[in-house]
Amino acid sequence: MKNELVYQSTDYTCAPATMVNALRYLFDRNEIRPDVLWSIFRASLDMYGSDGSFGGDGTSPDAMLSLVSTFNMYGESGQFPIRARLLRGEDTLAGEPGESGGLDTPLRRAIELGLDGIDANWTTRAQRNGENASDADAQRTSIQHIDEAAHNVSPGAVGVARVWSNRMNGHYVLVTGFGALPDGAAAVRVFDPYKDSKVDGVQVQRIEHEPAQANRLIAVSLFDSGERVPYALVNDRYERRVIVIERRESA
Repeated sequence: MKNELVYQSTDYTCAPATMVNALRYLFDRNEIRPDVLWSIFRASLDMYGSDGSFGGDGTSPDAMLSLVSTFNMYGESGQFPIRARLLRGEDTLAGEPGESGGLDTPLRRAIELGLDGIDANWTTRAQRNGENASDADAQRTSIQHIDEAAHNVSPGAVGVARVWSNRMNGHYVLVTGFGALPDGAAAVRVFDPYKDSKVDGVQVQRIEHEPAQANRLIAVSLFDSGERVPYALVNDRYERRVIVIERRESA
């Protein structure tokens, strides 16, 4: 049985809430191991608040990065069917969908095809630059790799994205897919664990009645903008970061 996604309990627990939501999205309730949950909370809340309280300033990007290694340890050891990878910089951009709905950015390919889909396209990107094949050969290879990836990995990977909050702090949301705003503009589907986050009705719209999927629709132009505004990817000394998490086919 699938769980509904959860909201954070405090102003500073968006990181563990979003990591837990990644598990709730990808796995049935009876599949989630308590030690995996414990690993999330053990790594979280490592930053001191301005009053000296431990955890009072939430979770650092480095602590979140450590969970990539933790999840991969579980997956590679056969203890839990999970895999994770950090995307950074331009690879985190949602971008516009390509011709015929093509997956033209690493983030889109990761969410739609899984991590194997990213690797296939990194190879063909070099080929398109003339390193290994002609443009025609690269295009055929790209299509072939995308088709193979679609058949060999489970769809439904998610992204844990670091964005600006309404209070202009770093904040984490769960990227679960892509769509379009009513005017046709490309958009990112996310679940924001902060229940009272504002929506402007234009670039940020509320999604109703999808408690296990998403609660916000964010314009790609906003998400990718690099500006210090709510729901834009944080682009500071850590660069833009999205942790992609997927369910492995077998443990």
